[in-house]
Amino acid sequence: MLLSDRPGSLAHLSAVLANAGANVTEIVHNRTFAGPDLSRVHVLCTVETRDRAHIAEIQQRLAENDVELFNGEKPAP
Repeated sequence: MLLSDRPGSLAHLSAVLANAGANVTEIVHNRTFAGPDLSRVHVLCTVETRDRAHIAEIQQRLAENDVELFNGEKPAP
């Protein structure tokens, strides 16, 4: 995911995941791979889910809450 590198961004992400019923087992916060925009940070979350439908629900909730999913490609300059 790409998040704004501002106070409260990780808390917002955690709240969205918790409200969707996902159990966060690991978070990696890495500025190195966020691209040229220094105001954003790449965050990798490992979460426990119930099934594929739950994964789709979590992705939908993240999108509804303006959390940008990172597809593994380099961000455009």
